[in-house]
Amino acid sequence: YIMQDRSIPDALKALIGRGEPVTATMVTRLDTGWYRSKLPEVRIAGSREPDRFVLVGGHYCAWHEGVTDNATGDACMLEVARMLHGHAEKLRRGVRVCWCPGHSTGK
Repeated sequence: YIMQDRSIPDALKALIGRGEPVTATMVTRLDTGWYRSKLPEVRIAGSREPDRFVLVGGHYCAWHEGVTDNATGDACMLEVARMLHGHAEKLRRGVRVCWCPGHSTGK
């Protein structure tokens, strides 16, 4: 079963929901040029010292084999941000969770 549009997640969910075995192949195109990149940032304000914060940083990128570098670290950072946001009123200082792209640029 080959899907080449944005309905892939829904189609995979439907197949899995029917209990059918599912094999998926992802094909990507790698471009190693220089481009502007987004710098994602989560800001969680502190309750007593709003101008001070703890910085949690990590990176996201993909090279050579096409595996997204630091994917588990990125997922962990998202979960830390989600958990802390749920308790923001208890935080003395703020927290900023920031990601930078391409730490391996220049390989």
